[in-house]
Amino acid sequence: MAALVVVLIFGLTTTIIPINLAAPSDTVFSVVWITDTQFLSQSYPNDFDTACNWIVNNAASLNLKAVIHTGDLTNNAADYEWTNAGHSMGLLLNNNITYCWCAGNHDSYVATNYPAFSTTIMRGKPYWVSDYNSGMNTAISFNYSNQNFLIIDIEYQADNSVLQWANNLLNSHPSSSVIIGTHAYLDAEAGYDSWATNFKATVLDTHPNVFLTLNGHFHPAGLYASRTKVGNRDELFFNRQDQDGYEGAATIRLLKFDATINTITVTTYNTLQNSLLTDSDNQFTLIPSTPIPEFPSWIILPFFIMATVLVVLAFGKKRDR
Repeated sequence: MAALVVVLIFGLTTTIIPINLAAPSDTVFSVVWITDTQFLSQSYPNDFDTACNWIVNNAASLNLKAVIHTGDLTNNAADYEWTNAGHSMGLLLNNNITYCWCAGNHDSYVATNYPAFSTTIMRGKPYWVSDYNSGMNTAISFNYSNQNFLIIDIEYQADNSVLQWANNLLNSHPSSSVIIGTHAYLDAEAGYDSWATNFKATVLDTHPNVFLTLNGHFHPAGLYASRTKVGNRDELFFNRQDQDGYEGAATIRLLKFDATINTITVTTYNTLQNSLLTDSDNQFTLIPSTPIPEFPSWIILPFFIMATVLVVLAFGKKRDR
């Protein structure tokens, strides 16, 4: 009996289990990722509309749960650029698509006077969790098969107050599976600058339920995608802003979560050319996992006490015979 209890406790303290993606029937859902649309807002607003309309038109077939924009909504934060960005992202708003955004280094502010970026409007949405610093940082959630997913989207080079906001959200959602978007984190060669190193140490590494990070920003010629895995966390960089004659941001990332085989299939789709990018940097599969916390000692101790009592009783009965 004692041996059985020890085996049970060992199982309870195992540190890694797959993310629960099981569902009663529909076993696939998707998250769409767009980023660095500044040139679209500045010069190609119809392309931005095309990308957002594609998302709207395919939301049902994708079983779309959320859209995340990882910053640089505009190039110069000019009024007309915010008008264009507001119109395009407004297509998501007007069609009841769950979405969030963060501010990039080209977004010196977020024009919350536009409905698509209005924190007042968003706070009335059932999926809205929080926002910070005048809409520069946002957070949303969705549920799938009794599992809560939290997405936190963090501005460029966020200061300590923003990082504390993110940590507070993570601390208050310990059982959620978390995706963190930020404008700049993993670079094009899968490395980290000083801000990213601090962010990794003070936010990501202290919250093991963060299983995925997404960011854009970096755009050296030819290096528009990279990825790495840190423990149980997949980290992805993607940015095609200066590809295809500076219309590349109309190319979006699709993340398809498949419960039957517990994978995330990542594909990259050019909405202007209606074509997939099929190279290994743009089409690949992730196997997500998330830690399970160790049981606290006040729960484990009674198992040991019960096992000891049972062993003593069993030994005593044997001697009585």
